Amino acid sequence: MDILITGISGFVGAHLCDYFVSSGYNVYGTYRTYDPSKVFWKMGVYKKVSTLVGDLLDFNFTRNVITWSKPEVVIHLAAVAHVRVCNKDPVTTYNTNIIGTVNVLEACRILEVPKVIVFSTDKVYGNRINAKEEDSLVSTDHYSSSKIAADYIARTYMDLYDMNIIVVRPCNIYGYDTGSRIIPNVIRKCILGRRPEIFRQTKDNKRQYIYVKDLARAIQLLLEKADRGVFNIGTNDVLSQEEVVKTICELFKIDPVYVDTPKEYVREIREQSVDWSKIGSLGFRPKYSFARGIEETINYFKLYGL
Repeated sequence: MDILITGISGFVGAHLCDYFVSSGYNVYGTYRTYDPSKVFWKMGVYKKVSTLVGDLLDFNFTRNVITWSKPEVVIHLAAVAHVRVCNKDPVTTYNTNIIGTVNVLEACRILEVPKVIVFSTDKVYGNRINAKEEDSLVSTDHYSSSKIAADYIARTYMDLYDMNIIVVRPCNIYGYDTGSRIIPNVIRKCILGRRPEIFRQTKDNKRQYIYVKDLARAIQLLLEKADRGVFNIGTNDVLSQEEVVKTICELFKIDPVYVDTPKEYVREIREQSVDWSKIGSLGFRPKYSFARGIEETINYFKLYGL
């Protein structure tokens, strides 16, 4: 099967690429900017695929990419995906996450791509535990607003044009990641012998976590067993910020330090998780516990660097 992944050089895109190539798929990709510090380059994933560099806001480029790769499936990942980055630059966020998605879907419609998977996020549910696919969507920041819009647009294309589109709403994804997120940040500090911080005022904030290899397995399952619809992707690992930091620190025998929560984190969602029984009914079961996924992630950091 031929797969095109947009945003292939990002954290999730690189890992999906690695997984699908290893599973025997022909993978193509597109990305906008070159950054040698990314997972895509450090892991050597770029050697396994054919890629084109360009901006999905350019419809002609988007259409040409799909014409070039002739995919049976397009996995649309390309997005501005960091909440704080989105809040600092909402214009780029809305252009990339909304218009970029429209361009991909329109090109797929015109060129009759058999199946499209659009990545949404659990952030579209706002402050909610065990959110179901049919629950209302709630905007809490520019990132969630942009993803809600893209989510609705994808479902409109699915219904209006009878396209095989799958919208996935995964929980927090972790794994070997060169970006600035809680898990890679804590691991990097521990490897360097520093004490990671636990933020006092938000230490009980809860998130649901899935190891990136389990996410890839979930996407593969949907490729094989679903044609259209909305699917939450999650696990039973719902942990507080404090639990996440302590789990990692214990593996390094380092004690974390408690500090006041920075202002930019104070207004973050307090608790969030999704009900993943729908994809579970198709046979999805995570293989990685949080502890096992963290141990493997640490090994990747030691192998490929910080």
